[in-house]
Amino acid sequence: MIRKTVTVIPFVMVACLKTWDHVYGNFPGISVWIVFIHICLNLLPIFVFVCWSVSKVRQWSGMNMVIHACFYVYLFFVLYYTVLYIPYWRFMTQPVLPLEEQVFPHYNFIPLKTILETSITPVNIWGNILLLLPLGIFVPLIHPYFARIKPFLLFALLVSSGIESVQFLTALMDGKFAEYPSERSFDVDDIILNVSGAVIGFSLYQLWGRMKSLISRSHRSSPNR
Repeated sequence: MIRKTVTVIPFVMVACLKTWDHVYGNFPGISVWIVFIHICLNLLPIFVFVCWSVSKVRQWSGMNMVIHACFYVYLFFVLYYTVLYIPYWRFMTQPVLPLEEQVFPHYNFIPLKTILETSITPVNIWGNILLLLPLGIFVPLIHPYFARIKPFLLFALLVSSGIESVQFLTALMDGKFAEYPSERSFDVDDIILNVSGAVIGFSLYQLWGRMKSLISRSHRSSPNR
């Protein structure tokens, strides 16, 4: 129990600090209870997942603790920069705008359309690639089932598609309540870049595994001194 608690402490600290930054000074005139519900609705699913993940671990070595702790912090930052914080407070406090004033979010289902546009910056491209690159390392380390390319590829595709879908639904709902809603959208090119980054991370994981195997074999085959 102590090791499980120590493992999740970095995640809890980061989540609390970022949530405080989000709340401090941003909700003047809004009921404390509304803000509290807003925070709970945003963070509860993440905390439930982390608690469930920790409960599934049977052996806690020092390295295992470090890997899980880093993964949970990484997971929070992925969600922080992609879907958090969904403006539940606005849905609870503001009336729905007239239909003609509502804003429909941007979407793109044409592969490579956004990537090939001259307006897209290298920062956006590399940011989307790097976003899920660590996922390709953490997930096979934590769950050996995903150490195979097909299950992992499907998993990465589901994760990226889920992020894009939540972004789109958030922007869709926000556009019904806010004059200047969230600019998040659904873009198939983001999925392509996210999955490409995850595959790069997975390749690095496999490369490291092969290097360890070669080193181990060379040690076993070397003559005793």
